Amino acid sequence: PHVEVLQYIGSMPLRRQWQAKPRRTRLGSCAFNISILAIFGIFLWVEAYFFSIDENVGVQRLEHGNKLTRQQKRRLEQTIAYAVSITHCGQDRIKVMDGPAVLSHSIHRNSLRSKYHYRLYAFVHPAAQNCTSHLPKLNYTVKILETPIDVNEIKNAEYRKRVQTESAGCCGEKEFLKLYSYTLHEHPIVVHLDADAIILRPMDEIFDLMLQPDNAVKNLTSHAMWPQDSTVSRRIHGYFTRDYPMGTKSMRVEHNGVQGGFWVVRPSVAEFEELRHLILEGNFSRGWYDGDAQYMGFYGAAMIQGLLGFYYSHIHPNYAIELNPCRYNNMAADPWDKKEARCKTPSDKQCTDCRHINASEVYSHHFTLCGKPWWCKRYPLNQNTSLCHRMFEAWFETRYHLETNVLAKRLSTPLEQLLERDRHSYGYCKGRSYSQMKSIDR
Repeated sequence: PHVEVLQYIGSMPLRRQWQAKPRRTRLGSCAFNISILAIFGIFLWVEAYFFSIDENVGVQRLEHGNKLTRQQKRRLEQTIAYAVSITHCGQDRIKVMDGPAVLSHSIHRNSLRSKYHYRLYAFVHPAAQNCTSHLPKLNYTVKILETPIDVNEIKNAEYRKRVQTESAGCCGEKEFLKLYSYTLHEHPIVVHLDADAIILRPMDEIFDLMLQPDNAVKNLTSHAMWPQDSTVSRRIHGYFTRDYPMGTKSMRVEHNGVQGGFWVVRPSVAEFEELRHLILEGNFSRGWYDGDAQYMGFYGAAMIQGLLGFYYSHIHPNYAIELNPCRYNNMAADPWDKKEARCKTPSDKQCTDCRHINASEVYSHHFTLCGKPWWCKRYPLNQNTSLCHRMFEAWFETRYHLETNVLAKRLSTPLEQLLERDRHSYGYCKGRSYSQMKSIDR
């Protein structure tokens, strides 16, 4: 049975009945109390039967049947979905093995400090089936899905050709798998992440604000990128960060793309279909356009980055909140363009440097500009590179905790016997050589 169920029962007024006056010992009273206990016993049995909790991994899994009880529905209403998309296998098998494993464990560990439950999903393209059989063992609910659009139905021939080339983005049209985040309607909120990311703090505050009544005053001062979004009284459909390092000198804030490795949405079939419609219409020429609005081109403009940027800036400019990229989806980006002598973030007069934030203030990190942990790069502890060092250390510590506390594996060399230079990677890097996870069987 769930710990929280036991706590709930322990706090109920039933306890007062056992503290009643000693004279009330009639058979009817005892029978009543026994019947109440029997009812709760059945309740606990049903709870344990339908839901199992893996104490090491902490993911709720529906074990029997597809029909949800009222209690299960209530739990799902408090369950945040975290999703990743796997589009192909490629040569970097570590990214589809070690990346999702460490990400899932980072989500679990932070859920222990959160009031929300969680559930993991993996949107897997059929081309990636051969390298993702391990994901269910990591408690991902795997959904084998074709791309949500048929590229042959895209009306614009030029755009139709472009989305099928990997030079347009990371994965060609397969990247649109991420849009299935909008279809997980059994959850109130979905967080989509790239597999090379890590969660470092619970995100309850932005979840709470998202779920408040539409007209409630929402204080986002600690989270929003721009002052005009610090207080809003409207429905929040989503959160995102922008990829300013990919922009150009002449681009306004709203023309910069969404960073495709992190965004938070309220599931909505209507929004899913609206985004599909935009793709199939294909109003794209270097950038998305609509009437007099012409967005500029950049790497990823034809894909998720440009599509969501256009959607949240032009189609529905008041739907989503741009989050502070130093705290959410941090990439330790250098904000200064030395070649053009300008700040990469338009309108940011201070030219905030996300490399200088305290690691304890970061909610999530995306291993892009620092490189991947499994590349075993070493960063000195100076002002501009210490955050990359700390983020690598957090990733390796999470892997270490997963393997030693959940998978019951041991390091080939105990921590205390490692050389000083190898302790930061918990022994998983020897020089530039990475020790890949061999198995995730428990």
